[in-house]
Amino acid sequence: MTKAVEFGLIHETTRAGDSVRHAILAEKLGFSSYWVPEDYAFPGAFSICSAIACQTKRIKIGIGVLNP
Repeated sequence: MTKAVEFGLIHETTRAGDSVRHAILAEKLGFSSYWVPEDYAFPGAFSICSAIACQTKRIKIGIGVLNP
């Protein structure tokens, strides 16, 4: 039986453009997912994920939410 291996990437930044560029690169490098943090220090994850979805084709997008 063959096991599927997937690798995801998370990058903490407050710049949406950086997240989009990193997600595009992660997709090109074969990562299966890109995660965007959401908390008081990193707001706006839903908007950033929308921007990433507009610029990528197959990478999965996740939101890491922390409720302190």
